Amino acid sequence: MRYRQLKWLAVLLVCLVLVVPVYAQEPSPDISVNTTTECSETEFEIAVDGTTGPYQIELLFGDGESLIEEVYEALPAAFNHYYPGEGVYIWSVTVFDSAGDMYTAEGEIVLEGVDAALGSMPFPPILAWEEDGVTVEFILEGMGGTAPLTAQWDLDGDGIWDVEGVPADEPQTKVYTEPGTYQAAVRLSDVCGFVDTDSLMVVIEEDAAGGEDPSEGDSCHPMAARIADALAMLAPGLVEEEYTCEQIEAIFNGDLTGSQLGFGRMWQAYKLVSDFETLTWEQVRDWHLDETGWGLLLQLDRWSDTLTDIELGALVESIVSGEMGAKDVRQAVKTAAQYDVPYDEVMQYIDLGVGTGDLNQLLKLAEEYGLNQTDLLGYMEAGYSVSDLRQAASFAERTGMGIAEVLEQHASGISWGQMRQEARDQSDDVPDEGEDNQGNDHGQGNPPAQDDKDQRTAEQLARQYECSVEEVFALYSSECDWSCVREQLRDGALEPADENKEAPEDKDQRTAERYAGQYGVSLDSVWSLFYGECDSDWNCVRKILQDK
Repeated sequence: MRYRQLKWLAVLLVCLVLVVPVYAQEPSPDISVNTTTECSETEFEIAVDGTTGPYQIELLFGDGESLIEEVYEALPAAFNHYYPGEGVYIWSVTVFDSAGDMYTAEGEIVLEGVDAALGSMPFPPILAWEEDGVTVEFILEGMGGTAPLTAQWDLDGDGIWDVEGVPADEPQTKVYTEPGTYQAAVRLSDVCGFVDTDSLMVVIEEDAAGGEDPSEGDSCHPMAARIADALAMLAPGLVEEEYTCEQIEAIFNGDLTGSQLGFGRMWQAYKLVSDFETLTWEQVRDWHLDETGWGLLLQLDRWSDTLTDIELGALVESIVSGEMGAKDVRQAVKTAAQYDVPYDEVMQYIDLGVGTGDLNQLLKLAEEYGLNQTDLLGYMEAGYSVSDLRQAASFAERTGMGIAEVLEQHASGISWGQMRQEARDQSDDVPDEGEDNQGNDHGQGNPPAQDDKDQRTAEQLARQYECSVEEVFALYSSECDWSCVREQLRDGALEPADENKEAPEDKDQRTAERYAGQYGVSLDSVWSLFYGECDSDWNCVRKILQDK
């Protein structure tokens, strides 16, 4: 019995030893992006360990601006970007190495400006005039920004800064020697140049009531009355209830909402809601009370303007309700706008567990290789990552295999490196008609490793500039190294006038044949779309074929 047990144990151990190598994967290089922000400037330091250059780098800064380095020799590399102002910016980085492998990372940059809340002692500053003058002390609460914070003061409301460059936490005193209404204002600044202003209406009344102090009666602050009157004039649906002057004053004190909000902030919310039109004043006001700031709100408004299937109010509600985070909503809106995908469809992907970063790469992959988005999503649901799909699409394009066949081969346990090596070995076995006529002095007598690197570099440049590998090697000679080749390609060295350049009609023919095979339609159908409703636009042809 003991012998039989030992025998089965030995068999089990052998099986385990045999199974492990089948599922073992080659180590995956890591991409790291370190960001350092100082005021409006952010430095992005990008590194990918375990890979070789040259690299292609695409950096989306999250403010509509991007940087694309088609050929970058070595990593790590650092890039600087200036953001337009305060807000939350979602950035993403995509790096391709010399083998065409893709590495991605994303994150956010939060630029917090300053907030100014102006108060007074006494409050509200509605006082009876006295012959010796009336004294009001103004107190500024400065929040956010980068210290030190400084202030400019205009206490008599004449539009001229009476005091400049003083510490923000230094109270200011003003003696009013005449009855009247004054608009006291303050401008708060931080060392980065972020600014914010707030104002407070001061009323000095002649004592017509026989000595009664107007601040102790039922008087309401004039600015509160102004806000209440303005809200009453908003179009139906832009304000949820009718506000009295006293209620606005209660919001100022924090009695109604639990958090104090200055008159200047309430007035700004009123002006914003007039522009947004799909939000209520309370939504804009509460957005600021949640300390989210209006920078992100303004960004969402700009992105939602490009969409036809979603309103800003719905986006804000999904964030305020806690259904989604502000970062995810902003990225989903940006993705929908950038790739012309309905917002509801983007949200369906997210509900299925596809992160916004992966979805962005998925749609980009579909656009770049002319692949069906639904098919790619199905592959992701089957457990493939965006990186796997990128590798498979690139490999399929180079070898002529179908993407499903490539993924199946990889799933059997063959690493991407092994698959690429096998494809190169098979390619080496096939004689190249132009092999002896490339005119590449660099390749003569080079070690095999260098030849492989040159071949990968040529293939990468050929993909980037839509030309053949032979044309790239034709530029590469003893008098022109790879830097020289890249410079010539950027300068248009392979224009159609060049006798070696593939004519535009030949490229169109190749594209038409590829689309016909990919989408299972006749070549005549492809050409009919191209010259018909798409007006010679291949992106239009691809979109129509994808939707069929």
